[in-house]
Amino acid sequence: MDAYITGFLVSCKGIPATVFVSVLSVAIGSVVGLLIALMRTSKNRFLSGISKLYVDIVRGYPYARAGAYISPMEYRSSYKHICFTSNGQT
Repeated sequence: MDAYITGFLVSCKGIPATVFVSVLSVAIGSVVGLLIALMRTSKNRFLSGISKLYVDIVRGYPYARAGAYISPMEYRSSYKHICFTSNGQT
């Protein structure tokens, strides 16, 4: 039981760092988002194009990462289906 209490107390020491990093990331994200939004509404085609490229890349990144994980899973499941009989024997 003493180990659990010690572990809990050690974990509690990390709470201020976690809150600090969370608040800092929200602040930085808000500033970057505001700058990108202002660039996008700009009449300058260069600034507008850079912001559009940034948004397209950031929006597409989760799909690319998901594809990296989903594709191998689909391959393994279809491979398992092909290589094993209905009773699970090879």
